[in-house]
Amino acid sequence: MRAQQRGFTLPEVIVVIAVVGLILAAAVLFMRPKDYSNQNSDADRQLGIAAIAQGLHDYKNKNGTWPPGLPAKDVVIGNVQNGFDLCHYLVPDFLKGIPLDPALGTQYVGDDTSPTATSDPCNQDGVKYFSGYVVRQDANGKVTVSAGSVAQAKLEITIE
Repeated sequence: MRAQQRGFTLPEVIVVIAVVGLILAAAVLFMRPKDYSNQNSDADRQLGIAAIAQGLHDYKNKNGTWPPGLPAKDVVIGNVQNGFDLCHYLVPDFLKGIPLDPALGTQYVGDDTSPTATSDPCNQDGVKYFSGYVVRQDANGKVTVSAGSVAQAKLEITIE
């Protein structure tokens, strides 16, 4: 009589390893939290351009015209880097401050070589800002405020 052999065959071991591997892979995929940071940044951008557009709309309603000198092509809103400064038109009458893009926007005091971040409003002496948002006025008088986006090509609001 032959002694009985105990244990698993090679195909049985391979099947068990494959099943355990599939279960682990599914667990990693389903339990990994989704990253919403890009969507949150785009939501902040949408709120920023909406606030600027609302401020511009309110300015036009009060004054009967857009702020003078609005550019015909996309120009960054800011008082640095050849930007178009909306601060002295909108702050503090229509906005508490110019919103800043969550990734690109900056507001600081000091010179460009040694800036110090500040939360002071852009209409205070010495405060420089780069919003990260752009503004333009077309030939028909419509004004567009826009921002770059991670999830979409561009976020923009046009007002008449």
